[in-house]
Amino acid sequence: MSSIFVKKSLFHPRTFYFETTWDIAILRFVEKLQNTLSGNIILVVAMPSEDYFVYGSNVLVVVKDAPIEVRSKILAIVREVEKSFGDKIGISPFITTPNDSIIEKFMSAFERPADEWKTAVNKLKIKLTEELDGLLVDFVAAPSESYFVYGSNVLVVVKDAPIEVRSKILAIVREVEKSFGDKIGISPFITTPNDSIIEKFKEILHEGR
Repeated sequence: MSSIFVKKSLFHPRTFYFETTWDIAILRFVEKLQNTLSGNIILVVAMPSEDYFVYGSNVLVVVKDAPIEVRSKILAIVREVEKSFGDKIGISPFITTPNDSIIEKFMSAFERPADEWKTAVNKLKIKLTEELDGLLVDFVAAPSESYFVYGSNVLVVVKDAPIEVRSKILAIVREVEKSFGDKIGISPFITTPNDSIIEKFKEILHEGR
């Protein structure tokens, strides 16, 4: 990743939300980063919600230089902000420098879902409907492959989920992945209608769209 990435970012619109505790926490985090590491901070990108993780992190922090002391200061600020919200907010930063190729991958999580992803999840839904003999109750896919909720990018709700049904779903997933040359990774969250996590899953997806 060259410095061109940073220059291009100057032309992106600046949008600041104050709708949720997460929004306010991130704004406070950015303010403290600027006050503590002024001149070293290049870019901060926060996920739409606390539960939206890309590469295990919900905030990307790009600095000019990232020696151990800088990383330690950033983590100390994270803890300070979390404590100021009674530890009800969890900030998991991915700290890196401008030349890290992962920046582009991280940012791509916000792009419109690739046609290949949409095609893959549509194909999966059709196959599940056809092969589960009426067991499929609901199917929800994340907007992109790298958008994970509770470690999954697809929610599969079935009437009953004994081990044989789960195994069949995973076999169908593998079949779909292979049909795309294993360029698509599908991580299903398999559950039944009474699981309270269903609404939470959908709520997080809705917040991130």
